[in-house]
Amino acid sequence: MNLRNYVVLAAATALLAGCQGNKTATNGSAYTIEGKLQNATPGQIFLFELGEQQFIARDTADISQDGTFTFQGEVTEPTLYRLGLDQQNAMMMVLENKAIKVQADARDLNTTAKFENSQDSELFQQLNKMVNDNRQKEMELSEQFNRAISEGKTEEAEGYRQQYLLLQKEVKSFIAKHPES
Repeated sequence: MNLRNYVVLAAATALLAGCQGNKTATNGSAYTIEGKLQNATPGQIFLFELGEQQFIARDTADISQDGTFTFQGEVTEPTLYRLGLDQQNAMMMVLENKAIKVQADARDLNTTAKFENSQDSELFQQLNKMVNDNRQKEMELSEQFNRAISEGKTEEAEGYRQQYLLLQKEVKSFIAKHPES
């Protein structure tokens, strides 16, 4: 797992920790995920639960000719899951016992996923987008910082460091802004 994935996973864990601290599943209730994938071919979609150090396969659903699929089950508490066509093409979601609708383009589940009745999943998607958008900026700032340091331009390097810290603060601020999630 690369550094970017660790950052996303750490941010997700922080967001989910707040989610688990403020919500509990209702005994006897269940979840239903009704999905619709554009540009999908009939096949299977997989539901993976985040375990201690990896995702664990929990369920499989058939994708119909029109791109629809359904999962049903129960969770004991809101938990981070990955819903995907394969290891590379997947979306993250917070699964809890309720009816959840999801739509996405089968060519890129991660960036096209839209959820209904799952505010935590929507927030996670926003956080994921923010981290991905910031990743390129952070790489550029890191290169500029290193170049300035190697050229002895410490004041310029400090400016790049401050810009980098602002990007980091943006992610932390997003998480802090949603303490009930």
